[in-house]
Amino acid sequence: VSGWLAAKRDRKYYLLLLIPVLYLVMLASWKMRADRYIFPAIPFLLMIAAVGITRSLEAITLRIGSRWKTGIAAPASAKAYAAGIVVVLLMIPSFRAVTGYQRTAGLPDTRTAAVEWIGGNAKPGSAIAAGPFGIELSKTKYITLPIQFTAVNSERMTPFYNPEWYKDVDLVVVSDFDYGRYRNEPERFREILGYLDTLRSSWELVRSFEPGDSLTGPAIRLYRYPGEVTDEPFPSQLPGQLLASELETERKVAFLGKLGLILSVQGKLTRSEQLFKILLSLEPDNETAKKALGGLRAFRASPGKTDNRVAGKASREPAAAGALVAEGDSLFAIGNLDDAEKSYRDALGKDRNQVNAYLGLTMIYAARDERNKVVRTLKELLSILPPGSEDYARVQGQLKSIEGDNP
Repeated sequence: VSGWLAAKRDRKYYLLLLIPVLYLVMLASWKMRADRYIFPAIPFLLMIAAVGITRSLEAITLRIGSRWKTGIAAPASAKAYAAGIVVVLLMIPSFRAVTGYQRTAGLPDTRTAAVEWIGGNAKPGSAIAAGPFGIELSKTKYITLPIQFTAVNSERMTPFYNPEWYKDVDLVVVSDFDYGRYRNEPERFREILGYLDTLRSSWELVRSFEPGDSLTGPAIRLYRYPGEVTDEPFPSQLPGQLLASELETERKVAFLGKLGLILSVQGKLTRSEQLFKILLSLEPDNETAKKALGGLRAFRASPGKTDNRVAGKASREPAAAGALVAEGDSLFAIGNLDDAEKSYRDALGKDRNQVNAYLGLTMIYAARDERNKVVRTLKELLSILPPGSEDYARVQGQLKSIEGDNP
């Protein structure tokens, strides 16, 4: 059909052909593509198909008329029936493809099935690492660690693709869609493929969701590190590779901060402290990291006292607001977020000017991905800070940044 349109040398046909051809050429030049990228070209392809069907009908009826008995005009009905039969025969392959696609489109998606399984089987508070392929988990039930990704120059994300980073999390979620794209260029994505191959060969496959008769979408697999992980610092080359990379500081800070919080909750205080120190080397004024590091050090200084409180003493001696904040810091450092939140709230109940209590609460809500509570707490903090002060400007900047990220 495209060749016939081009041969007609009609400007309107050239325009009809030019738009999808240019778009498809651009699409073909991209290194990484998805099926949905074809959607903008579909209206033009449908118009081309409509022109082709119309011209085919005209050609068929003319040929039938020319081959009818000499001197006898071909009946109009005969022409119509013949043309209809030919069109139906031509449409059968397309009809099969469309019905097959519609059948699979109505099936549950593998990503939905994975989310439902995690919701019913993973313990509340579990740490789950996943890439951006549609796994939307409860932000109040789980602590999620986004595995960094970009569709353009994806090899830049290599420092994040090392199994060592994720040994302490409870589940790592991967998709064969990403694996297939990286496999197309094995040399370019050698290290990322090594990470994925290690998960496949050495880690425990907890559950997989494969497309087939009952599910559609990419294959989704959930992995867990099968061995014991001691609380020893990460090998120096691991954070060293991340620091030496040309990745944006924001990406590094976000990853290190979230993993540091997860490790704190998991009780891996040495590793958590290591990551917060690295984070502060990148962003020395990061209040969240300062607060977390201070809490870790406070716990190390008096672990026995904190253990008694964590054990669940319901009745506590009345304490000053500052002591309650220190208690919250210690509870946060060992991952007891619920009790830490209560301590910070109790402190604010006694003295609403406890800045560190607000900072502690923002860390807790950030660890839970409760963005609305982070915003509300920062606004409460802003209300007690002197307008025009350096602290006021910094908190106001953080607040604007978070609100600007809201969908």
